This record gives sequence, structure tokens and C-alpha cells, in this order.
Amino acid sequence: MDKILLVHASFGEGHKRCAYALRDYLNAPCVDLLDFSYPFIKKFYIFLYLTGTERLPYIWNFLYSSTTKSAHLRFLVNKIQEFLFFHFFEYLRRTHPKVIITTHFFPISFINKLKKELNIKVITIVTDIRAHPLWADACVDRYFVAHEDTKKDLIKLNVEPSKIISGYVSLRHGFLNMPQQTSIKEKFSLDEKPAILFMSSLRGNFPYMDEIIFEIKDKFNIFFIYGKNLKLKARLESLKLPNLKFFPSYEEIWELFSVSSIIVTKPGGLTIFEGMYTKKLFIFMRYIPGQEKENMDFLEKYGIGRFAESKSEFLKTLNYFNEKKKELTDNYPINLSSIRLIINETINSLIS
Repeated sequence: MDKILLVHASFGEGHKRCAYALRDYLNAPCVDLLDFSYPFIKKFYIFLYLTGTERLPYIWNFLYSSTTKSAHLRFLVNKIQEFLFFHFFEYLRRTHPKVIITTHFFPISFINKLKKELNIKVITIVTDIRAHPLWADACVDRYFVAHEDTKKDLIKLNVEPSKIISGYVSLRHGFLNMPQQTSIKEKFSLDEKPAILFMSSLRGNFPYMDEIIFEIKDKFNIFFIYGKNLKLKARLESLKLPNLKFFPSYEEIWELFSVSSIIVTKPGGLTIFEGMYTKKLFIFMRYIPGQEKENMDFLEKYGIGRFAESKSEFLKTLNYFNEKKKELTDNYPINLSSIRLIINETINSLIS
């Protein structure tokens, strides 16, 4: 679509996937904010993010909570970003988009600087359930959020309620045209046992996996996404179980969602959005303090997700969800719609 620009920041895959899903639908250019600095700056930022979230989570939580509480610290963070990624200003002046759609809060402060000069309209898609204060900015004309709880967060941050549209998320095309379970079961030669999907981050970290795999191998068809964890891959290969399928990644992940009633993962924003859209139940073996903890608390509050810190808790939760899955899915408490249903209307209303 003419004069629309999508902007994300490649801290994790969720923000990128959200932007790419809309890029493909709107046929609009999509850029990564981190590309507007020197390559070593981008690598350093991604290294800091991965190290903080995977290896030093409590330091990450400190930074998250500190920027939540301190407006001065948020101001400082924004100023540092503006200095490091100043080429983004040049890009906006050169391309002069009419509408910018962001899927991460980092670009918002940049856009704010040029909004009046370039007469830009701004749409922001909040890619977590709870809204950190860095999402809130007067320059945003419309917010899309997944749930009323997110809307309430933004209102508390002085965002006008009329700017917020709740219940819509950006979904990859496969989730909008889910395959028939029968065809996927045939594809993977699955029997009538229920299926469970283990989804990892790139590091493929599943605590106490060895302790539970033999407990569930006769009761479930099992899918594993092991990321870059080659040790885990070797372990899965050694089991030689006919009902165990494993992959480093799986592009058409909606196929695995279609046959799996329970998703074992960490509570990243886009993963839980896709799971809630398809009415899945969640078990979390780990989480990143901060936004993922808030996502997990939300799912626990609505009874569709639980954190299992040990083998016994995992098996207890798995048995409960497996027994109650029809009741829970028939009365699923969250109803999400695709942003595609309303995004064109929103864009046209802003630029007309």
C-alpha cells in the first residue's frame, strides 16, 4: 500500500513476525530500527538483549521494572536511542511515509520528533499483553491491543481511550487458514493420542525435560522445536520414539498448532497471541522476568496457562489440561480477531 511504512526492532522474533505478517498483507516496506546504526551497534544490542533475557534474567527484570517506574530513566533511554539511530530520521525525511505502523516501542520516540514536520499518522501494535510505559506516547494516533487489560494499562498511562482498539492481533497467514487436523495427522502418521507441542526459543532450553519425556511418551504424540540446542537434538534422536517429531524450527508452525491442544513454551507475546487465537492451553517451564512474567500471569488469571517449576507440577498440570481440554476450549475466555479485518479501514480513516 502506497506511503505506508512498517517498523520493528529485532529484539526477539515476535515483533518481527508481527511486522512481517502485515508487510505481506499490506505489500508495504518493512524496516528494522536497528539497521539505522552501525553494524556493531546492532550486534551489541542483540547480544545485550539475548544475554540479559537468557543468562542474566534478574538484571533484565531490574531494567524492565526501573524503566516502568522512572520517567527520567525512560527519557534517558529514548535520548540514547535517538543518538545511536539518528539515520532513521534521515530515512523518514527521504521517504516521507503517510502512515507508520510500529510493532515495538523503540521507534515511537523517533517518530514523535518528526510527526508534525512530516504530518505522519502513527499506528502502534502492542505485542505484549501488559503495556510498559514506553509504549505510551502522544504521537500515536491508534493503538491495537489484544485485550481489554492492555487497554486499561494504556489508559492509566494517559492514552485517550478513543485511540485504543482492543481484541485484534497481527497473525501470519497460516493461522487465518488453519489446515484440517486430518491432513496433518496423516502427514506425520499420528495415531489417536492427543498431541503436545514443545516450543523453544533459539537456545532450546527446556528444564527437567529428561525427567518427563518417559512419563508422557505412551500418552501423547509429541512435537519438539529445539532451536539451536544440538545437545537436545541428539537426546531426542537417541530416544527413537515413533510418536516423537522434532525440528530446529518449523516455518508452517500453524500445522503443529492445529493438532496440538497443549503448548509448552515460554510466554512470549506473539506465541501466546497465536495460541489464544487458536484456543490452546499453555504450560510454561520457564519465563523471562518482566514482560513474559506479566504475560504468564495474565494467562494464569484466565485459567488457560500455568507455570510448572518441577516435574511433578508439570505432570499434574498436563493431566489437568488433558482431562479438561474440551471444557476449557469450548468456554475459552479470550476471543481474538485478525487485525486484517480492520487495519485498512483504520489507515483510510487516518489519512482521509
